[in-house]
Formats: sequence, C-alpha cells, structure tokens
Amino acid sequence: MNPKLQQKIEIMLLSLIIILQITDFLEILPGDLDFLKKIISWAALGYLFIKASLSTILFGHKKARLDTVIILTYFLFIAKDLIRYVEVAIEGATFSKELFLFLINKSAVIERYSFYLGSILLLFISLYMALKFEIKKPSFMAMLHETGMPPKTIGKFLERFISIFIVLTGFFIIVFNLAAEWLAIALDAPIVVIAILLYLFVVIRYHKKLRPKHFIYKIGNYGEDFYERFIKTFHYKQTFFLGVMGLLALHLLTDVGNFIVPYIIGLKDILYFGQLGLGHTPLIQLITQDLSSLEGTAFVGVILVYLLNVIAMIFLLILPAFIWYKFFKQRPLHVSRTALALVFSSLLCFLLTPAFFIKKISMQGLAGVDIQTQSILASKSLIDFLIKGRVAAIITVAMICIILGFIIWILEFSNKIGKDIFIIAVLIGLAFFSFYIFYYFLSLYQYYISTIILLIKSSEFLITFYFILFAMITILFYIGGYLLFIYEVFKKHFFR
Repeated sequence: MNPKLQQKIEIMLLSLIIILQITDFLEILPGDLDFLKKIISWAALGYLFIKASLSTILFGHKKARLDTVIILTYFLFIAKDLIRYVEVAIEGATFSKELFLFLINKSAVIERYSFYLGSILLLFISLYMALKFEIKKPSFMAMLHETGMPPKTIGKFLERFISIFIVLTGFFIIVFNLAAEWLAIALDAPIVVIAILLYLFVVIRYHKKLRPKHFIYKIGNYGEDFYERFIKTFHYKQTFFLGVMGLLALHLLTDVGNFIVPYIIGLKDILYFGQLGLGHTPLIQLITQDLSSLEGTAFVGVILVYLLNVIAMIFLLILPAFIWYKFFKQRPLHVSRTALALVFSSLLCFLLTPAFFIKKISMQGLAGVDIQTQSILASKSLIDFLIKGRVAAIITVAMICIILGFIIWILEFSNKIGKDIFIIAVLIGLAFFSFYIFYYFLSLYQYYISTIILLIKSSEFLITFYFILFAMITILFYIGGYLLFIYEVFKKHFFR
C-alpha cells in the first residue's frame, strides 16, 4: 500500500476513534455506536497485549500466533461482560436493537458456550506448551524455576503442564480481566479526554504549535508506551512485585474516572450507574438542592465543604497510585507545602461532614466497591454530636478546615515537621486503602462463593473448577498484594 495513503487511512481511523471517545464521555453517543466503540476498544486492548507479547513475558521468547490464540481465549472468558453492556445499551440503540435483542435472548447460551470453549482452549494451549514449548530466561516461568526444553518424564511433564495452566489462568484473572474492564470499557473515554486536555495545556502553556497530524497520533497512542511497560513488569523478577502493587493501586485510581469525574461533571456512564441503583446523585444537583434554602455565609460554607470533600476523595483514591508511580519511576515521595495543607483541610472536612461514602457491591453478578454521594445538609455526621443546627455545623466545619490548612502550611516551613505531616497524610491514605481493598475483596469473595454454589447446583462442573481456581488466585493476589504494598511503603520509605 502507498505509504501516504496508509497514513491517511490511519489518521481517519484514529480521528473516528477520538470522536467516538469524546461523544461517549459526553454521554451523547447512541447505543449502536457506543457498542461499536467498545468492540474497537477491546480489539485495541487485544492488540496491545499481542504487541507486548505474552509468550515473551511468561515464557521467554516470542510466538505471535500463540499470543493471538491466548488473547482470543481470554476474550471468550469475558463474553459475559459484552452481554451485560448490551442489556444496558439497548435503551439507546436504534439500528442495532434487533441484534441487541437477539444477544440478550441468547445470552445464557452465548455465555455458557463461550466459557466452555475458552476453558477447553486454555487446557489445550497449556498441554501444547508443556509438550512442545521451550521456556527461556528471562520470563515469569523462569521465576518459578521452569526452564529448558519439555521434560521427558511423566511427573515433570505434569508439573510443567499444571504450572503453565495456572500461570495462564492467573494472568487472565489478575491482569487481562481487570485491564479489559478498566481500559477498554470503563475508562477508555475519560483517558482520551484527559489526554486531549493535557496536550492542549502543554500547547498553550509552552506556546507550541498545534499540529493536527501530530495531535491525532499523540492522542490515539496516548498511554500505549506506559501500558506496554506496565505489562512488561511481569517479565522480570525484579519488577514482578511492582506490577502486582500497580494493579492494586489501579483499583482506586480507576474509581476517580468511574465515580468522581461523573459526579463532578454530572454525566454518568450507563454501564456502571445503570446497574448500581440509587445513591449516585451528581454533586451539582446536590449543591443546587442544598443551596436553594440558604444564603450569605452558609452559601459559601456549603460550596467549600463540597469542594473539600471532592479534594479529599481524589487524594484518597490517587494516593496508592501516586506512591506506586514514584516506585515505578524510582523517585522520592514528596508533595508541595500548599498541596499538603489543602489535603489535611479536605481530609478533616471529609471526616466531619462527608459528601461521599463507600460500600461493597452486593448485587447478583456484580462485585467491587461502590462510591455513593449524599447531601451534607440532609445526612448525619460526626459534627452533629458537637454542634446543634446543621447549617451552623457546616459553617463551623468550613472555618475549622481553613484554619487547619493555614496552620499546616505554616508548620511545614520546618523540614522535620513537614516530613512528619507528610507521613501522617500517607498513613491516613493507607488506612483508607486498607478499608477499600477489604471491601473489594469481601465483595469478590461473596461473588465467587454464591456463583460456585449456583454452578454446583446446576452441575456445571468444568465451569465450577475454573471459578474455584479463579477464587483461589484472587484470594492470593489481594491478600499477598496488599501485604506486599504495605511492606514496601513502610520498610523502604518510612523506616529507613
């Protein structure tokens, strides 16, 4: 193909994807096109994993065809996620309504047989690799002391077969499954919008020339290098645990895009909020409702308390990712004096008059953590025990938080006190991180238990076997990953 024509086609495709992502973010994309965008996002994610080469990461040398088959097998396991999206998106569909209805009517058959096909394929892939595949260093399997040509004894062969099968299953449930949910369904549109805003900020801030072709390629490939580097952390023993820590940190970071951004801008993704029910009112609606009967000082106090709540939630959700990123880049942990003062003000405000609260998801077929909103005037909080009158309490909290922020800002002129204040902020953030991961783990545990019981009653023994394995790997990941994260923070940074 002519290089110029190829470049024009690439630009057209990237431009189309960017437009679809922006309209999805603004919640004005029709259900038909949104469905198409999700398929494109999944295809892009699959391409990213193939490009990173799972065979190289896990087994030490590249086999592109094998990578493709593994990724296609993983997609068969998560066909249910696509059906779940169709069930929500059908309300906004026009041209694809009949297709959506067909998929919904056949959802049980599609989910069952796609899972069976994926299960059998994964077993055959593991068997083929145990029989034919040489394992080299550096690779994840080499970390497990499985290297060299296929073994010739039955005992060693079975050991390698089981090891390969568990590694492939573990990579699916811990890495691929989460990436498919976060990067290809929940956060693909916010990531592109953030990339556009950052690019435009750099152009305006540093007076650079806006070049359309460069802009389209930059946005279209935004984050690809980072994602590839992140996936490759599972390649080496020195960085494997860093990758595990990053996956845990991403749990909280993704909820900034899933919950906090929609609450701020007032645009909610139907895929998430359509299934979670009540308790997810946008902040602008809550603020308008609370201000309708107030004026003067109370007016300012309410706005300030909501603003500080937002800052507190963003801090608590991004802190683990911030810590992990500093590890990833091998940079020291520190923040500016003004930022730390603002953080402490917001944390106190969140403690006394929370506009957010978190709970585990307990709905059938869903697992995770739900972040909900509430009116600061209509709800009860700690400050009510000290001050009578909700409006007076809100004004008092706003004043206390401002005073605390100013005191912290002054105290941080002392480097020693500043370091101690930073450690306290991190400890508070880690306490929230512990609370969040516990809720997430508990929700997943309940999901697996209820699903396994249901599968046993239905005599779905192959699927039951896989779900038991998924549950065991998940338990090991969350408990081991959490303890590792806490160990790394305390051992390497606070007590050295």
